[in-house]
Amino acid sequence: MNTFRYCRNKFKLPLDATTALALIFTMERNLDIIRQLVLRAGSNNHVYGEVAIVQGVPPHVCAYHVALMQDQGLVEAELIRSCYHPYQSARINRLTSAGHDFCDGIRNDTIWNAVKVKSGNYGLALIVEYVKLEVRRFVGMS
Repeated sequence: MNTFRYCRNKFKLPLDATTALALIFTMERNLDIIRQLVLRAGSNNHVYGEVAIVQGVPPHVCAYHVALMQDQGLVEAELIRSCYHPYQSARINRLTSAGHDFCDGIRNDTIWNAVKVKSGNYGLALIVEYVKLEVRRFVGMS
């Protein structure tokens, strides 16, 4: 029995496969969510393994963004999956060294605004590199 049918039957979900796929694959990257998650993980208030949350953002959307951050090596995290959604929630264990560098760069509003204006809708890897470039410009190293 496939997992989707099992979950739908077990939890009495009125979803067909098309609806379920639409729910799973309609997320878009939001740089502001990534920034808030990174800043929270880089703060003194972050507790190891706490659930990644941003006020007003559903847990599965936060988890998706944590997965993107993990893909880029910014965080060590645990993704919590369910049969209903591949990203139910996430726990951020810690920022990596690259994550700390990124956090230091985006903490400055001037740099962050430049990143948002110039980076457009490019991949997170390019955005991370752009933050490094803006930090160098900001401190006069380039």
